Amino acid sequence: MHQIKRMLNKNRKKGIAPLLLLAATMLAVDCNKLLPHTD
Repeated sequence: MHQIKRMLNKNRKKGIAPLLLLAATMLAVDCNKLLPHTD
């Protein structure tokens, strides 16, 4: 959670889009870890 806040502070001037992209990526990775893989 602290990492996200740190990134938010850094990217505030650039805009929120990069942060949203990062958050979505992290969320997707977490979901992939939780879901059982059927390869």
